[in-house]
Amino acid sequence: SSTLLSLMKEKGTADKDAYYRPDNDEDLVIDDFNADLYLVEDQAQPPLKRNDTPIFYAMLLFFRGFGDIYFDDMFHFTMKDDPFLGEGSFGQISRFCVERCYIMHNLLSDIEKGNWKEWTQFQEYTRALEGVNNKDDFDKMTTIFFQRFRNVFDKHVAPCWRSDTILHYIIGGNPTLAKEFARWLVDYDVMMQDTDDENRDESDESYQFTDKTIDMGPFHYRTRAKKHVHINIKDCMQYLTADADRKVITSTPFVKSHWDQIQKLGMCEHVVDLLDEDSWGEDTRGNPYDFSALRDAIWNEIAIHSSHQQRCENYVQLAALVSKTRVGEVRRTLRAIILSTIIRPFHMWAKQEIVRRNPEKKAPRRVEGQIRGELLIKFVDQFRRKLNRAKRSISNERYDAIKKKLIDQNEKTSARYTTENMEKMKESLEKSTRRVTKAEEAAGFYDKTVMMSGGISFKLLSMVNSCKPCQAAWKKRKSYDCRSERCCMAAVHAELKQRKIDLSKKQRCGLSILEKRHMLRDDEAKMIMVDEGKGQQGFDSKDVKFFVPKTELAKSLLQMQMDMMNKEKGIST
Repeated sequence: SSTLLSLMKEKGTADKDAYYRPDNDEDLVIDDFNADLYLVEDQAQPPLKRNDTPIFYAMLLFFRGFGDIYFDDMFHFTMKDDPFLGEGSFGQISRFCVERCYIMHNLLSDIEKGNWKEWTQFQEYTRALEGVNNKDDFDKMTTIFFQRFRNVFDKHVAPCWRSDTILHYIIGGNPTLAKEFARWLVDYDVMMQDTDDENRDESDESYQFTDKTIDMGPFHYRTRAKKHVHINIKDCMQYLTADADRKVITSTPFVKSHWDQIQKLGMCEHVVDLLDEDSWGEDTRGNPYDFSALRDAIWNEIAIHSSHQQRCENYVQLAALVSKTRVGEVRRTLRAIILSTIIRPFHMWAKQEIVRRNPEKKAPRRVEGQIRGELLIKFVDQFRRKLNRAKRSISNERYDAIKKKLIDQNEKTSARYTTENMEKMKESLEKSTRRVTKAEEAAGFYDKTVMMSGGISFKLLSMVNSCKPCQAAWKKRKSYDCRSERCCMAAVHAELKQRKIDLSKKQRCGLSILEKRHMLRDDEAKMIMVDEGKGQQGFDSKDVKFFVPKTELAKSLLQMQMDMMNKEKGIST
Protein backbone atom coordinates (compact mmCIF):
# COMPACT_ATOMS: atom_id res chain seq x y z
CA SER A 1 0.00 0.00 0.00
CA SER A 2 2.92 2.34 0.72
CA THR A 3 4.24 1.86 -2.82
CA LEU A 4 0.79 2.41 -4.35
CA LEU A 5 0.24 5.61 -2.40
CA SER A 6 3.71 6.77 -3.43
CA LEU A 7 2.68 6.33 -7.07
CA MET A 8 -0.52 8.25 -6.41
CA LYS A 9 1.61 11.03 -4.92
CA GLU A 10 3.13 11.63 -8.39
CA LYS A 11 2.40 15.23 -9.37
CA GLY A 12 4.27 17.47 -11.79
CA THR A 13 7.60 15.91 -10.79
CA ALA A 14 8.48 12.58 -9.21
CA ASP A 15 9.03 12.39 -5.44
CA LYS A 16 10.49 8.96 -4.67
CA ASP A 17 10.47 9.55 -0.87
CA ALA A 18 6.90 10.89 -0.79
CA TYR A 19 5.53 8.42 1.75
CA TYR A 20 8.57 6.39 2.73
CA ARG A 21 8.69 5.27 6.37
CA PRO A 22 11.33 2.93 7.79
CA ASP A 23 8.75 1.28 10.04
CA ASN A 24 6.40 0.77 7.03
CA ASP A 25 3.41 1.60 9.26
CA GLU A 26 0.46 1.50 6.83
CA ASP A 27 -1.90 3.49 9.08
CA LEU A 28 0.58 6.36 9.37
CA VAL A 29 1.24 6.27 5.63
CA ILE A 30 -2.48 6.54 4.85
CA ASP A 31 -2.92 9.36 7.37
CA ASP A 32 -0.10 11.30 5.69
CA PHE A 33 -1.67 10.71 2.27
CA ASN A 34 -5.14 11.88 3.36
CA ALA A 35 -3.73 14.96 5.07
CA ASP A 36 -1.71 15.87 2.00
CA LEU A 37 -4.84 15.69 -0.19
CA TYR A 38 -7.06 17.49 2.36
CA LEU A 39 -9.18 14.37 2.84
CA VAL A 40 -9.20 14.44 6.66
CA GLU A 41 -12.71 14.88 8.12
CA ASP A 42 -13.62 18.34 9.41
CA GLN A 43 -10.46 19.78 7.90
CA ALA A 44 -10.88 22.95 5.89
CA GLN A 45 -10.12 22.55 2.20
CA PRO A 46 -8.02 25.52 1.03
CA PRO A 47 -7.82 26.38 -2.66
CA LEU A 48 -5.54 23.99 -4.53
CA LYS A 49 -2.38 25.30 -6.05
CA ARG A 50 -0.59 24.08 -9.13
CA ASN A 51 0.97 20.60 -8.61
CA ASP A 52 -1.17 19.97 -5.49
CA THR A 53 -3.18 17.16 -7.15
CA PRO A 54 -1.46 13.84 -7.90
CA ILE A 55 -1.97 12.81 -11.54
CA PHE A 56 -3.12 9.24 -10.78
CA TYR A 57 -5.55 10.47 -8.11
CA ALA A 58 -7.18 12.92 -10.53
CA MET A 59 -7.59 10.19 -13.12
CA LEU A 60 -9.25 7.92 -10.56
CA LEU A 61 -11.71 10.67 -9.66
CA PHE A 62 -12.66 11.02 -13.31
CA PHE A 63 -13.31 7.31 -13.77
CA ARG A 64 -15.28 7.15 -10.53
CA GLY A 65 -17.47 10.01 -11.75
CA PHE A 66 -18.01 8.28 -15.09
CA GLY A 67 -18.93 5.08 -13.28
CA ASP A 68 -21.42 6.91 -11.06
CA ILE A 69 -23.13 8.76 -13.90
CA TYR A 70 -23.05 6.13 -16.63
CA PHE A 71 -21.09 2.88 -16.57
CA ASP A 72 -22.21 1.36 -13.24
CA ASP A 73 -25.92 1.65 -14.05
CA MET A 74 -25.44 0.26 -17.55
CA PHE A 75 -23.40 -2.65 -16.22
CA HIS A 76 -25.85 -3.45 -13.42
CA PHE A 77 -28.68 -3.42 -15.96
CA THR A 78 -27.13 -6.43 -17.74
CA MET A 79 -27.27 -8.40 -14.47
CA LYS A 80 -30.98 -7.79 -13.85
CA ASP A 81 -33.60 -10.52 -13.88
CA ASP A 82 -36.58 -10.25 -16.19
CA PRO A 83 -39.31 -8.55 -14.09
CA PHE A 84 -41.88 -11.06 -15.32
CA LEU A 85 -39.78 -14.25 -15.17
CA GLY A 86 -38.33 -13.37 -11.76
CA GLU A 87 -35.22 -14.51 -9.92
CA GLY A 88 -32.68 -16.56 -11.83
CA SER A 89 -33.56 -15.13 -15.25
CA PHE A 90 -30.55 -12.80 -15.50
CA GLY A 91 -29.21 -12.56 -19.02
CA GLN A 92 -32.64 -13.18 -20.58
CA ILE A 93 -33.62 -9.53 -21.00
CA SER A 94 -33.19 -9.18 -24.76
CA ARG A 95 -36.73 -7.84 -25.05
CA PHE A 96 -35.58 -4.69 -23.24
CA CYS A 97 -32.21 -4.27 -24.95
CA VAL A 98 -33.38 -2.39 -28.05
CA GLU A 99 -34.87 0.43 -26.00
CA ARG A 100 -31.92 0.26 -23.60
CA CYS A 101 -29.61 0.84 -26.54
CA TYR A 102 -31.24 4.23 -27.07
CA ILE A 103 -31.06 5.06 -23.35
CA MET A 104 -27.31 4.36 -23.38
CA HIS A 105 -26.88 6.42 -26.56
CA ASN A 106 -28.94 9.33 -25.22
CA LEU A 107 -27.06 9.60 -21.93
CA LEU A 108 -23.71 9.28 -23.70
CA SER A 109 -24.79 12.11 -26.04
CA ASP A 110 -25.55 14.32 -23.03
CA ILE A 111 -22.04 13.66 -21.70
CA GLU A 112 -20.51 14.41 -25.10
CA LYS A 113 -22.09 17.87 -25.13
CA GLY A 114 -19.35 18.94 -22.71
CA ASN A 115 -21.29 20.08 -19.65
CA TRP A 116 -20.51 16.91 -17.64
CA LYS A 117 -18.01 18.80 -15.47
CA GLU A 118 -20.93 20.66 -13.90
CA TRP A 119 -22.63 17.45 -12.77
CA THR A 120 -22.51 16.37 -9.13
CA GLN A 121 -20.75 13.12 -9.92
CA PHE A 122 -17.73 15.01 -11.31
CA GLN A 123 -17.46 17.73 -8.62
CA GLU A 124 -14.48 16.15 -6.86
CA TYR A 125 -12.72 15.67 -10.19
CA THR A 126 -13.41 19.28 -11.20
CA ARG A 127 -11.94 20.55 -7.94
CA ALA A 128 -8.91 18.27 -8.30
CA LEU A 129 -8.22 19.81 -11.73
CA GLU A 130 -7.43 23.09 -9.99
CA GLY A 131 -4.26 21.49 -8.64
CA VAL A 132 -2.97 19.64 -11.69
CA ASN A 133 0.12 20.77 -13.53
CA ASN A 134 -1.53 21.05 -16.96
CA LYS A 135 -5.31 21.12 -17.35
CA ASP A 136 -5.03 20.90 -21.14
CA ASP A 137 -3.60 17.39 -20.86
CA PHE A 138 -6.59 16.24 -18.82
CA ASP A 139 -9.06 17.91 -21.17
CA LYS A 140 -7.42 16.08 -24.06
CA MET A 141 -7.45 12.80 -22.11
CA THR A 142 -11.17 12.99 -21.32
CA THR A 143 -12.00 13.99 -24.90
CA ILE A 144 -10.11 10.99 -26.28
CA PHE A 145 -11.72 8.71 -23.69
CA PHE A 146 -15.26 9.71 -24.67
CA GLN A 147 -14.40 9.44 -28.36
CA ARG A 148 -13.10 5.90 -27.93
CA PHE A 149 -16.01 4.92 -25.72
CA ARG A 150 -18.42 6.20 -28.37
CA ASN A 151 -16.51 4.34 -31.07
CA VAL A 152 -16.78 1.04 -29.15
CA PHE A 153 -20.48 1.63 -28.49
CA ASP A 154 -21.23 2.41 -32.13
CA LYS A 155 -19.15 -0.55 -33.32
CA HIS A 156 -20.28 -3.32 -30.97
CA VAL A 157 -23.52 -2.37 -29.16
CA ALA A 158 -25.67 -0.24 -31.44
CA PRO A 159 -25.31 -2.32 -34.66
CA CYS A 160 -26.52 -5.43 -32.84
CA TRP A 161 -29.73 -4.09 -31.30
CA ARG A 162 -30.56 -1.76 -34.22
CA SER A 163 -30.13 -4.44 -36.88
CA ASP A 164 -33.03 -5.41 -39.13
CA THR A 165 -33.07 -8.95 -37.73
CA ILE A 166 -33.31 -7.90 -34.06
CA LEU A 167 -35.09 -4.54 -34.06
CA HIS A 168 -38.49 -6.27 -33.69
CA TYR A 169 -37.43 -7.35 -30.15
CA ILE A 170 -38.79 -3.96 -29.07
CA ILE A 171 -42.27 -5.49 -29.29
CA GLY A 172 -41.53 -7.36 -26.06
CA GLY A 173 -40.39 -4.25 -24.19
CA ASN A 174 -42.04 -0.96 -23.33
CA PRO A 175 -45.72 -1.09 -24.51
CA THR A 176 -45.66 2.47 -25.87
CA LEU A 177 -42.55 1.87 -27.97
CA ALA A 178 -43.92 -1.51 -29.09
CA LYS A 179 -47.03 0.22 -30.42
CA GLU A 180 -44.94 2.87 -32.19
CA PHE A 181 -42.86 0.16 -33.86
CA ALA A 182 -45.99 -1.70 -34.99
CA ARG A 183 -47.48 1.55 -36.37
CA TRP A 184 -44.27 2.20 -38.27
CA LEU A 185 -44.46 -1.23 -39.95
CA VAL A 186 -48.21 -0.89 -40.71
CA ASP A 187 -47.52 2.48 -42.34
CA TYR A 188 -44.99 0.83 -44.65
CA ASP A 189 -47.42 -1.95 -45.53
CA VAL A 190 -50.14 0.58 -46.41
CA MET A 191 -47.66 2.67 -48.39
CA MET A 192 -46.60 -0.38 -50.43
CA GLN A 193 -50.20 -1.29 -51.15
CA ASP A 194 -51.00 2.21 -52.40
CA THR A 195 -48.27 2.17 -55.05
CA ASP A 196 -47.70 0.02 -58.10
CA ASP A 197 -43.94 0.55 -58.03
CA GLU A 198 -42.38 -2.42 -56.23
CA ASN A 199 -38.98 -0.70 -56.23
CA ARG A 200 -40.26 2.47 -54.64
CA ASP A 201 -37.73 4.09 -52.31
CA GLU A 202 -39.24 4.74 -48.89
CA SER A 203 -36.54 7.26 -47.99
CA ASP A 204 -38.66 10.01 -49.53
CA GLU A 205 -41.49 9.24 -47.14
CA SER A 206 -41.30 11.12 -43.84
CA TYR A 207 -42.99 9.05 -41.14
CA GLN A 208 -43.90 11.02 -38.04
CA PHE A 209 -43.47 9.29 -34.70
CA THR A 210 -45.36 10.52 -31.64
CA ASP A 211 -43.62 13.52 -30.09
CA LYS A 212 -44.12 12.77 -26.40
CA THR A 213 -41.94 12.17 -23.33
CA ILE A 214 -42.54 9.00 -21.31
CA ASP A 215 -41.17 7.42 -18.13
CA MET A 216 -39.50 4.09 -18.89
CA GLY A 217 -40.57 2.64 -15.55
CA PRO A 218 -38.79 0.98 -12.63
CA PHE A 219 -36.94 -1.60 -14.72
CA HIS A 220 -34.78 1.10 -16.35
CA TYR A 221 -34.35 3.09 -13.11
CA ARG A 222 -30.73 4.20 -12.68
CA THR A 223 -29.95 2.96 -9.19
CA ARG A 224 -26.46 4.45 -8.88
CA ALA A 225 -27.48 7.85 -10.22
CA LYS A 226 -30.83 7.65 -8.37
CA LYS A 227 -32.75 8.91 -11.39
CA HIS A 228 -35.77 7.81 -13.37
CA VAL A 229 -35.27 7.44 -17.12
CA HIS A 230 -37.42 9.69 -19.33
CA ILE A 231 -37.18 9.59 -23.10
CA ASN A 232 -38.82 11.31 -26.05
CA ILE A 233 -40.65 8.74 -28.20
CA LYS A 234 -39.86 10.55 -31.44
CA ASP A 235 -36.16 10.90 -30.73
CA CYS A 236 -35.93 7.29 -29.56
CA MET A 237 -37.66 5.73 -32.56
CA GLN A 238 -35.84 7.95 -35.06
CA TYR A 239 -32.50 6.82 -33.63
CA LEU A 240 -33.44 3.13 -33.54
CA THR A 241 -34.90 3.09 -37.07
CA ALA A 242 -32.43 5.47 -38.72
CA ASP A 243 -30.62 2.70 -40.61
CA ALA A 244 -33.48 0.19 -40.66
CA ASP A 245 -35.00 -1.23 -43.81
CA ARG A 246 -38.72 -1.89 -43.35
CA LYS A 247 -38.78 -4.14 -46.39
CA VAL A 248 -36.22 -6.43 -44.75
CA ILE A 249 -37.91 -6.28 -41.35
CA THR A 250 -41.34 -7.20 -42.70
CA SER A 251 -39.80 -10.20 -44.45
CA THR A 252 -38.19 -11.65 -41.29
CA PRO A 253 -39.72 -14.93 -40.05
CA PHE A 254 -40.99 -13.38 -36.80
CA VAL A 255 -42.83 -10.48 -38.44
CA LYS A 256 -44.21 -12.63 -41.26
CA SER A 257 -45.48 -15.27 -38.83
CA HIS A 258 -47.22 -12.78 -36.56
CA TRP A 259 -48.10 -10.04 -39.02
CA ASP A 260 -51.85 -10.16 -38.36
CA GLN A 261 -51.40 -9.44 -34.67
CA ILE A 262 -48.63 -6.87 -35.24
CA GLN A 263 -51.01 -5.11 -37.61
CA LYS A 264 -53.76 -5.10 -34.98
CA LEU A 265 -51.30 -3.80 -32.39
CA GLY A 266 -50.31 -0.92 -34.64
CA MET A 267 -53.90 -0.01 -35.45
CA CYS A 268 -55.13 -0.05 -31.82
CA GLU A 269 -56.22 3.34 -30.52
CA HIS A 270 -54.85 2.60 -27.08
CA VAL A 271 -51.51 1.35 -25.73
CA VAL A 272 -51.48 -2.44 -25.32
CA ASP A 273 -49.30 -4.31 -22.83
CA LEU A 274 -48.93 -7.68 -24.52
CA LEU A 275 -48.11 -9.37 -21.20
CA ASP A 276 -51.20 -7.94 -19.47
CA GLU A 277 -54.36 -9.43 -20.92
CA ASP A 278 -56.52 -6.83 -19.13
CA SER A 279 -54.99 -4.08 -21.29
CA TRP A 280 -55.82 -5.70 -24.62
CA GLY A 281 -59.25 -4.09 -24.88
CA GLU A 282 -61.68 -4.31 -27.77
CA ASP A 283 -61.73 -3.26 -31.40
CA THR A 284 -64.16 -0.72 -32.89
CA ARG A 285 -66.80 -3.46 -33.29
CA GLY A 286 -66.67 -4.41 -29.64
CA ASN A 287 -64.80 -7.68 -30.22
CA PRO A 288 -62.03 -8.39 -27.69
CA TYR A 289 -58.48 -8.39 -29.00
CA ASP A 290 -56.54 -11.63 -28.68
CA PHE A 291 -52.77 -11.16 -28.66
CA SER A 292 -52.01 -14.53 -27.03
CA ALA A 293 -49.99 -15.82 -30.02
CA LEU A 294 -47.84 -12.68 -30.09
CA ARG A 295 -47.41 -12.84 -26.32
CA ASP A 296 -46.21 -16.45 -26.52
CA ALA A 297 -43.83 -15.48 -29.34
CA ILE A 298 -42.20 -12.93 -27.03
CA TRP A 299 -41.18 -15.75 -24.67
CA ASN A 300 -40.45 -18.38 -27.30
CA GLU A 301 -38.58 -16.25 -29.86
CA ILE A 302 -37.37 -13.04 -28.17
CA ALA A 303 -36.82 -13.52 -24.42
CA ILE A 304 -35.13 -16.86 -25.06
CA HIS A 305 -32.26 -14.99 -26.78
CA SER A 306 -29.47 -14.49 -24.23
CA SER A 307 -28.53 -10.84 -23.93
CA HIS A 308 -24.92 -11.26 -22.86
CA GLN A 309 -22.12 -13.76 -23.12
CA GLN A 310 -22.08 -14.86 -19.49
CA ARG A 311 -25.44 -16.56 -19.91
CA CYS A 312 -24.17 -18.22 -23.09
CA GLU A 313 -21.00 -19.38 -21.33
CA ASN A 314 -23.07 -21.08 -18.63
CA TYR A 315 -24.75 -23.20 -21.27
CA VAL A 316 -21.53 -23.81 -23.19
CA GLN A 317 -20.08 -25.24 -19.98
CA LEU A 318 -23.29 -27.17 -19.48
CA ALA A 319 -23.06 -28.65 -22.97
CA ALA A 320 -19.48 -29.73 -22.32
CA LEU A 321 -20.46 -31.25 -18.99
CA VAL A 322 -23.22 -33.42 -20.38
CA SER A 323 -21.42 -34.31 -23.62
CA LYS A 324 -18.09 -35.60 -22.36
CA THR A 325 -19.58 -38.98 -21.42
CA ARG A 326 -20.37 -39.56 -25.12
CA VAL A 327 -24.08 -39.96 -24.51
CA GLY A 328 -26.56 -39.20 -27.27
CA GLU A 329 -28.19 -35.86 -28.01
CA VAL A 330 -31.51 -36.88 -26.45
CA ARG A 331 -29.97 -37.72 -23.09
CA ARG A 332 -27.87 -34.56 -23.18
CA THR A 333 -31.05 -32.55 -23.73
CA LEU A 334 -32.74 -34.15 -20.73
CA ARG A 335 -29.68 -33.62 -18.54
CA ALA A 336 -29.53 -29.97 -19.55
CA ILE A 337 -33.19 -29.51 -18.59
CA ILE A 338 -32.60 -31.16 -15.21
CA LEU A 339 -29.60 -28.93 -14.48
CA SER A 340 -31.43 -25.77 -15.60
CA THR A 341 -34.77 -26.39 -13.88
CA ILE A 342 -33.72 -28.25 -10.73
CA ILE A 343 -30.03 -28.10 -9.84
CA ARG A 344 -29.33 -24.40 -10.53
CA PRO A 345 -32.57 -23.08 -8.90
CA PHE A 346 -32.03 -25.46 -5.97
CA HIS A 347 -28.72 -23.82 -5.01
CA MET A 348 -30.29 -20.34 -4.83
CA TRP A 349 -33.36 -21.60 -2.97
CA ALA A 350 -31.30 -23.68 -0.53
CA LYS A 351 -29.12 -20.73 0.50
CA GLN A 352 -32.22 -18.62 1.14
CA GLU A 353 -33.80 -21.44 3.14
CA ILE A 354 -30.70 -21.73 5.34
CA VAL A 355 -30.80 -17.99 6.04
CA ARG A 356 -34.53 -18.19 6.81
CA ARG A 357 -33.87 -20.91 9.37
CA ASN A 358 -30.88 -19.06 10.88
CA PRO A 359 -31.39 -15.30 10.35
CA GLU A 360 -28.27 -14.46 12.35
CA LYS A 361 -26.03 -16.37 9.90
CA LYS A 362 -24.87 -15.35 6.43
CA ALA A 363 -25.83 -17.40 3.41
CA PRO A 364 -23.14 -20.01 2.66
CA ARG A 365 -21.31 -20.01 -0.65
CA ARG A 366 -22.16 -23.70 -1.14
CA VAL A 367 -24.76 -25.94 0.41
CA GLU A 368 -22.99 -29.09 1.59
CA GLY A 369 -23.30 -32.02 3.93
CA GLN A 370 -26.46 -33.39 5.50
CA ILE A 371 -28.43 -30.19 5.01
CA ARG A 372 -27.91 -30.41 1.26
CA GLY A 373 -29.57 -33.83 1.02
CA GLU A 374 -32.44 -32.75 3.26
CA LEU A 375 -33.15 -29.56 1.31
CA LEU A 376 -32.78 -31.27 -2.07
CA ILE A 377 -35.50 -33.79 -1.16
CA LYS A 378 -37.76 -30.94 -0.05
CA PHE A 379 -37.06 -28.90 -3.20
CA VAL A 380 -37.67 -31.85 -5.54
CA ASP A 381 -40.94 -32.57 -3.77
CA GLN A 382 -42.06 -28.96 -4.35
CA PHE A 383 -40.89 -29.17 -7.95
CA ARG A 384 -42.86 -32.38 -8.48
CA ARG A 385 -46.07 -30.68 -7.35
CA LYS A 386 -45.43 -27.78 -9.75
CA LEU A 387 -44.75 -30.25 -12.52
CA ASN A 388 -48.02 -32.09 -11.90
CA ARG A 389 -49.94 -28.82 -11.97
CA ALA A 390 -48.27 -27.90 -15.26
CA LYS A 391 -49.16 -31.29 -16.77
CA ARG A 392 -52.79 -30.91 -15.72
CA SER A 393 -52.98 -27.47 -17.35
CA ILE A 394 -52.32 -28.78 -20.88
CA SER A 395 -54.03 -31.35 -23.08
CA ASN A 396 -52.70 -34.86 -23.64
CA GLU A 397 -51.96 -33.97 -27.26
CA ARG A 398 -49.85 -30.99 -26.22
CA TYR A 399 -48.02 -33.11 -23.63
CA ASP A 400 -47.26 -35.80 -26.22
CA ALA A 401 -45.99 -33.15 -28.66
CA ILE A 402 -43.58 -31.74 -26.04
CA LYS A 403 -42.41 -35.22 -25.10
CA LYS A 404 -41.80 -36.12 -28.76
CA LYS A 405 -39.79 -32.94 -29.33
CA LEU A 406 -37.54 -33.83 -26.41
CA ILE A 407 -36.93 -37.54 -27.00
CA ASP A 408 -37.31 -37.98 -30.76
CA GLN A 409 -33.88 -37.89 -32.41
CA ASN A 410 -35.45 -36.68 -35.66
CA GLU A 411 -36.70 -33.56 -33.88
CA LYS A 412 -33.21 -32.45 -32.87
CA THR A 413 -31.41 -29.55 -34.48
CA SER A 414 -28.57 -31.82 -35.58
CA ALA A 415 -31.04 -33.99 -37.52
CA ARG A 416 -32.35 -30.93 -39.34
CA TYR A 417 -28.83 -29.76 -40.20
CA THR A 418 -27.91 -33.25 -41.39
CA THR A 419 -30.96 -33.36 -43.66
CA GLU A 420 -30.22 -29.90 -45.06
CA ASN A 421 -26.58 -30.77 -45.75
CA MET A 422 -27.57 -34.04 -47.43
CA GLU A 423 -30.03 -32.17 -49.66
CA LYS A 424 -27.37 -29.64 -50.61
CA MET A 425 -24.90 -32.40 -51.39
CA LYS A 426 -27.48 -34.30 -53.46
CA GLU A 427 -28.36 -31.14 -55.37
CA SER A 428 -24.71 -30.37 -56.15
CA LEU A 429 -24.12 -33.92 -57.35
CA GLU A 430 -27.14 -33.82 -59.64
CA LYS A 431 -26.17 -30.48 -61.20
CA SER A 432 -22.72 -31.42 -62.46
CA THR A 433 -19.76 -33.62 -61.73
CA ARG A 434 -17.22 -31.74 -59.69
CA ARG A 435 -13.68 -31.63 -61.07
CA VAL A 436 -11.34 -33.73 -58.96
CA THR A 437 -8.14 -31.86 -58.06
CA LYS A 438 -4.67 -33.36 -58.23
CA ALA A 439 -4.47 -33.56 -54.44
CA GLU A 440 -7.68 -35.60 -54.37
CA GLU A 441 -6.58 -38.16 -56.92
CA ALA A 442 -5.93 -41.70 -55.70
CA ALA A 443 -2.29 -42.30 -54.84
CA GLY A 444 -2.31 -45.80 -56.35
CA PHE A 445 -1.32 -47.49 -53.09
CA TYR A 446 -2.63 -47.89 -49.58
CA ASP A 447 -0.89 -47.85 -46.22
CA LYS A 448 -0.74 -51.02 -44.15
CA THR A 449 -0.63 -51.12 -40.39
CA VAL A 450 2.37 -52.54 -38.56
CA MET A 451 0.44 -55.73 -37.81
CA MET A 452 -0.77 -56.20 -41.39
CA SER A 453 2.76 -55.69 -42.74
CA GLY A 454 4.36 -58.06 -40.24
CA GLY A 455 6.56 -55.16 -39.22
CA ILE A 456 8.20 -53.98 -36.03
CA SER A 457 7.56 -50.51 -34.64
CA PHE A 458 10.64 -48.32 -34.27
CA LYS A 459 9.47 -47.19 -30.81
CA LEU A 460 10.01 -50.79 -29.61
CA LEU A 461 13.76 -50.50 -30.27
CA SER A 462 15.18 -49.16 -27.01
CA MET A 463 17.86 -50.06 -24.48
CA VAL A 464 15.16 -50.97 -21.96
CA ASN A 465 14.08 -53.80 -24.27
CA SER A 466 17.69 -54.99 -24.79
CA CYS A 467 19.42 -57.75 -22.83
CA LYS A 468 21.45 -56.94 -19.70
CA PRO A 469 24.89 -57.66 -21.28
CA CYS A 470 24.09 -55.16 -24.09
CA GLN A 471 22.98 -52.57 -21.54
CA ALA A 472 26.17 -53.03 -19.53
CA ALA A 473 28.36 -52.81 -22.67
CA TRP A 474 26.59 -49.60 -23.78
CA LYS A 475 27.19 -47.93 -20.42
CA LYS A 476 30.92 -48.72 -20.68
CA ARG A 477 30.97 -47.88 -24.41
CA LYS A 478 32.39 -51.32 -25.24
CA SER A 479 31.66 -53.49 -28.25
CA TYR A 480 29.60 -56.62 -27.60
CA ASP A 481 28.59 -59.10 -30.28
CA CYS A 482 25.20 -60.21 -29.00
CA ARG A 483 23.20 -63.01 -30.63
CA SER A 484 20.36 -63.18 -28.08
CA GLU A 485 16.77 -63.37 -29.27
CA ARG A 486 14.30 -60.71 -28.03
CA CYS A 487 17.23 -58.28 -27.65
CA CYS A 488 16.65 -55.00 -29.49
CA MET A 489 20.33 -53.99 -29.75
CA ALA A 490 21.24 -57.36 -31.26
CA ALA A 491 18.31 -57.09 -33.71
CA VAL A 492 19.34 -53.57 -34.80
CA HIS A 493 22.94 -54.65 -35.44
CA ALA A 494 21.79 -57.69 -37.43
CA GLU A 495 19.36 -55.62 -39.54
CA LEU A 496 21.97 -52.97 -40.32
CA LYS A 497 24.45 -55.67 -41.39
CA GLN A 498 21.84 -57.40 -43.56
CA ARG A 499 21.04 -54.10 -45.30
CA LYS A 500 24.77 -53.55 -45.96
CA ILE A 501 24.99 -50.55 -43.62
CA ASP A 502 28.46 -50.98 -42.18
CA LEU A 503 29.29 -49.57 -38.76
CA SER A 504 32.84 -48.81 -37.66
CA LYS A 505 33.97 -49.99 -34.26
CA LYS A 506 33.68 -46.42 -32.99
CA GLN A 507 30.12 -46.12 -34.31
CA ARG A 508 29.14 -49.52 -32.95
CA CYS A 509 30.31 -48.51 -29.45
CA GLY A 510 29.52 -44.79 -29.47
CA LEU A 511 26.18 -44.44 -31.28
CA SER A 512 23.05 -44.89 -29.19
CA ILE A 513 20.30 -47.29 -30.19
CA LEU A 514 18.19 -44.21 -31.09
CA GLU A 515 20.79 -43.05 -33.62
CA LYS A 516 21.15 -46.57 -35.05
CA ARG A 517 17.40 -47.00 -35.51
CA HIS A 518 17.34 -43.64 -37.37
CA MET A 519 19.83 -45.15 -39.82
CA LEU A 520 17.57 -48.19 -40.12
CA ARG A 521 14.53 -45.97 -40.71
CA ASP A 522 16.26 -43.97 -43.47
CA ASP A 523 17.10 -47.21 -45.29
CA GLU A 524 13.51 -48.45 -44.92
CA ALA A 525 12.23 -45.11 -46.27
CA LYS A 526 14.41 -45.41 -49.40
CA MET A 527 12.98 -48.84 -50.12
CA ILE A 528 9.38 -47.61 -49.70
CA MET A 529 9.91 -44.64 -52.01
CA VAL A 530 11.34 -46.88 -54.74
CA ASP A 531 9.33 -50.07 -54.37
CA GLU A 532 5.93 -48.51 -53.54
CA GLY A 533 6.26 -45.38 -55.67
CA LYS A 534 5.75 -42.90 -52.86
CA GLY A 535 8.67 -40.74 -53.87
CA GLN A 536 6.43 -38.48 -55.96
CA GLN A 537 3.81 -38.03 -53.23
CA GLY A 538 5.63 -35.68 -50.91
CA PHE A 539 6.84 -38.61 -48.80
CA ASP A 540 8.95 -37.91 -45.70
CA SER A 541 11.19 -40.47 -44.03
CA LYS A 542 9.77 -39.36 -40.68
CA ASP A 543 6.44 -40.83 -41.78
CA VAL A 544 7.96 -44.34 -41.52
CA LYS A 545 6.84 -45.78 -38.19
CA PHE A 546 7.95 -49.41 -38.59
CA PHE A 547 10.22 -51.73 -40.65
CA VAL A 548 9.78 -55.22 -42.05
CA PRO A 549 12.45 -57.48 -40.46
CA LYS A 550 14.91 -59.29 -42.74
CA THR A 551 16.81 -61.26 -40.09
CA GLU A 552 15.82 -63.94 -37.60
CA LEU A 553 17.01 -61.85 -34.65
CA ALA A 554 14.72 -59.01 -35.70
CA LYS A 555 11.81 -61.41 -36.31
CA SER A 556 12.23 -62.66 -32.73
CA LEU A 557 10.92 -59.26 -31.59
CA LEU A 558 7.51 -59.81 -33.18
CA GLN A 559 6.15 -61.78 -30.22
CA MET A 560 7.59 -59.22 -27.79
CA GLN A 561 5.82 -56.48 -29.72
CA MET A 562 2.53 -58.43 -29.68
CA ASP A 563 2.80 -58.95 -25.90
CA MET A 564 3.38 -55.22 -25.32
CA MET A 565 0.47 -54.19 -27.57
CA ASN A 566 -1.88 -56.62 -25.78
CA LYS A 567 -0.76 -55.27 -22.43
CA GLU A 568 -1.46 -51.68 -23.50
CA LYS A 569 -4.99 -52.66 -24.55
CA GLY A 570 -5.60 -54.70 -21.41
CA ILE A 571 -5.74 -58.02 -23.29
CA SER A 572 -4.53 -61.04 -21.37
CA THR A 573 -3.30 -64.06 -23.34
